[in-house]
Amino acid sequence: MKKVSALDRLFLLLTLILASYKIVKGMNSYDNISIAFFTVGFGVIVIASLIIFILDLEILSNKLVVVAATLIPFSISLALVEAFLKRYFTIYLIFTIFIFLAIIFFRFRGGKLLSVLSIIIGHGIAGLIIAFLPLFLYFTGKAGIHIIFVAVGGMLIGLGGMLLAFLRAGKPILSEKLIFTVLSPLLFFMTLFFVLGV
Repeated sequence: MKKVSALDRLFLLLTLILASYKIVKGMNSYDNISIAFFTVGFGVIVIASLIIFILDLEILSNKLVVVAATLIPFSISLALVEAFLKRYFTIYLIFTIFIFLAIIFFRFRGGKLLSVLSIIIGHGIAGLIIAFLPLFLYFTGKAGIHIIFVAVGGMLIGLGGMLLAFLRAGKPILSEKLIFTVLSPLLFFMTLFFVLGV
């Protein structure tokens, strides 16, 4: 597995600073429930960046880290649904909890295939919401152009999640070395776009 390079550490440090800044600055244009979910999402980014910075990329094979990382797309997508699609929030919250519990169960008790499948479903649906809901909101005039940045961040988080999921399934889309080479920059730019858009 590729070791964390000096450039990786720079991206991780910048990611940590950006996410921390957003948590401290706050998200004043949203209500308390959305703010809470956004804060969880950015908080997990801070913790993940710090852990990778200190412990190297090998930590990504840890089952707890994989489970915790799913909180990023789940939290961001829940915040968006609560803010802009309130009537569907309860249904989506129940679905997210169910998928999250399935990820935990299959990660520790089930086979590799079911574990990867549950992550792909969870990341896929959350990623679609983060990527396409902001576009819908912008083109229907329900949000300003800044929301487009959230869509770009959603596409990047979806890409990262899928690359890691297929790698864990033993059917990588790209080589393992290339995936871990692009991971730190991907995390940084995802966070940057989320910070600009939220």
